[in-house]
Amino acid sequence: MRKLFLIISVVVIVAVALFVTYRRLKTVKTVTTINPLNIDDSTYFLKDVDFADGDYALYIKHKEHGEFVVTDKAVLKKNKNKLRLKKNWKNYLPGEGNRSYGVILFKDNTLIKRKQAGFFSTFEIGDLKKYAKPVKERMLRGTREVIEEEIAKINSSNDKFIISQPSLSDNFSEFNFRVFFPSVVLPVSREIDKNGYERLKTVNGIEYDEWLKKHENKFIQEWTRKIENCIHNVANGAGDFDVEILHSTSLDTYIQINGVDWGGELRDTNNVILTLKDYIFYNFQAIISTNHIDAEKLYSLNYNKCDSLFTTNKKELLDKLKQAVLKSNKPHLNVDKGEVRLSAYIDTLFKSKQIEQQEHYLNWLEVYN
Repeated sequence: MRKLFLIISVVVIVAVALFVTYRRLKTVKTVTTINPLNIDDSTYFLKDVDFADGDYALYIKHKEHGEFVVTDKAVLKKNKNKLRLKKNWKNYLPGEGNRSYGVILFKDNTLIKRKQAGFFSTFEIGDLKKYAKPVKERMLRGTREVIEEEIAKINSSNDKFIISQPSLSDNFSEFNFRVFFPSVVLPVSREIDKNGYERLKTVNGIEYDEWLKKHENKFIQEWTRKIENCIHNVANGAGDFDVEILHSTSLDTYIQINGVDWGGELRDTNNVILTLKDYIFYNFQAIISTNHIDAEKLYSLNYNKCDSLFTTNKKELLDKLKQAVLKSNKPHLNVDKGEVRLSAYIDTLFKSKQIEQQEHYLNWLEVYN
């Protein structure tokens, strides 16, 4: 009886072992027969592409594989389950580097999909390189008319593919000109933090951060409003336009020698660059943008009426400038004759020399032999 029990036990154990082995083999077989394109895996770049609904081209750029384009649909379809890309975590690290490696897919000369980065942990391209066509990237900068003409040429070609193009739907603000206003110059006292890389500690006895938030920002906003209102008053319905007010601030204004483009800063007898440290210089300019017809109307107007907004302390600044020149290594320079100037100082209102038309950028790939 005991012997029979042992025999039955062995049979059961063997049966269980065979069943487990069968299940394992079946599982392995099931996994290996799955079509990779049915897996929810974003590494397969072409997995959702139906090549039957248009003309396709694939651009590849890789450090080792090179840079080329494949335009044969049959080849692309054959490599649907072979082209795999996976970005590397190194892309999240700061620093410069070429981040244009990867692939771009075009349909009927239009970019529909791209995957680009600086680093890839997976970059498999099947046999695509066997069907490679050499390609180079082109760039054009020009006005709307120039860009539109080039786009038409590209669209009529089978060997050119646009990577990026501007939005040209809005023609309202294609033309612009600038109005530059006299500097607003304010006396200032300040304290430098000697232990903080010469950063500003206080301005007019106020902590620098507080000065920016409560005083300077408010000051700039008020002047921006004044200038905008004056421009609209001068325009007086002459045309529809947008106006943008830009500003810059200078604390240490260099003393420049006129006629010297490079290295023209005036220096003291110890060869240290001279600056005017007792003032803050605020400079404002208005960019007026509109269509061509209204731009010509608005450009013809006299904006000198806005000059009355600006009170000048030019004489005081010239006196300070003369004192600085006398202490320099070129004390013979004549301030009244304009031989020296303050780099950040504008003393008269003026317009840009002409109306400018906005320029755009167009980038495309071009196959060459």
